[in-house]
This record gives sequence, structure tokens and C-alpha cells, in this order.
Amino acid sequence: DNARHLPEAWQASRVMLSITSFLAGASPAAREMLFSTTPNTGVGFVLDPLPDGKCQGDSFAAHGGQTCIAPWVYCTDARCDSNLTDKNGVLVAKCLCWMPEKMLNTSWPSPNVSIIPKETSGAGCVYNQVKSGSYPYSAIGGNGMCEEMKKGKLISTYGPLGHAPPARAVKCAPKTQWAWCWGAPCEKVDGQIICDCPIVISNYDTDQYVSVSKDVCAEEEDPCSLIHNGSPAGESPMGNMQQCM
Repeated sequence: DNARHLPEAWQASRVMLSITSFLAGASPAAREMLFSTTPNTGVGFVLDPLPDGKCQGDSFAAHGGQTCIAPWVYCTDARCDSNLTDKNGVLVAKCLCWMPEKMLNTSWPSPNVSIIPKETSGAGCVYNQVKSGSYPYSAIGGNGMCEEMKKGKLISTYGPLGHAPPARAVKCAPKTQWAWCWGAPCEKVDGQIICDCPIVISNYDTDQYVSVSKDVCAEEEDPCSLIHNGSPAGESPMGNMQQCM
């Protein structure tokens, strides 16, 4: 489905540094806010297959989600901390993401166009399934989420066409843990954007793709052993992305 692939000319201003490096330089107040959560090494949300799996009902297999026009956060090539934490009762990875600022040579009217999850899929759905009321914003998806974004809430969504050229895909074994950043709540900390992406396991025998920056391909010997952004196994557009070599 080529409708989800960002054009090669898509440009954005971003800072690519590891979350570990960022945290090392963060102010004491920022570190205290980030780590108000509790360290956790538990198992993530178990995502069962379609058609009955919770939070699968409107994901990429059925071209799910809906368009929202509001500032949004991009996490496809995020750096995520593999030291997981518990946020409001939900196991999450803190991922360093960024916000698009401009688009060049495309027919898209604005850099603020993105695809958000409906209430039946994405990070908000996972938060709600794990612990009702744990999602920090008033809506876990759909029109309500779009309104929150228009009011200034920072939420990780999906580019109007799917992914930007610097991102790379990694094919991992079935049931590899991954972070679902689509719909995840984010905060700006010392000028950087940190998103709390719930940890998920696609509980079926389909290869799991995760996405990374092209730099990570060279830096990490085994990306599948660490936490990265992903989508439900067998449904995401990551199989169409350029692969780590």
C-alpha cells in the first residue's frame, strides 16, 4: 500500500541522539519528572491475533486509523530506553521522538497531517486494556484524541504516508517485545520529546518488524534484543521499508 509511504523529499528538523545521552545531560528536575515511574522488567501487553485480539480491530491490516490535522510527534525511528518502567500501571519504554516541521515537493497541504488511531487500536487502547483510566489524556483515540492534539497535547501518531526515508526496518522473531508508540502520550523535556510507549508482544507465529534509525543499524549488533518502536506483527507497513543490512 504505497499510500502510507512518505515521499523522499519529506524534510524535518530533528535531533538524533540516544536517550541515554540525553538523560545524562538532563536537568535534575527533568530527570525527576521522567523517572517518577517505577523500574519494571515485567512482560508487556499480550496482543492476540485478528479477528478477536484486543487493540487489533482498527490497526494496519484494515488500513485503520483516521486523519488528524494538528501538530504531531514522529517515533518511527525513535531511540527507546530498554530499561522499562511502569507508568500508571502500564509497562512502557521511554522513547526519544521528534516533530515534523515542513514538507517539500508533495501534494500534502501541511506538515500537521497525520494518522491517529481510533479507540480500538494503538497505544491508548493498550493503556486502557491494561488498566482502565491509565492513559493520561481524555481520549485514547479518534476525534477526541485529535482535539487533544489541537489543544497542544503531544501524541505520537503516524506520518500521512507511513515513514520517512531515514527510518529502517528490522525483521525479528515472532513474539519479540516491541514498543507501540502509535497514539502514545509524550512530553517535552529539556527541549526534547519523550514518549511513553507501551510494551507489546504479538502473540502469534508471525515475524515481528520493528523500526530504527539508519544509524542504529550500524550501532547495534542485535537490534531485536533491545526495545524499538513497532506495530502488530503481520500488519505494519514496516515490511515495505528499507531494511537494516
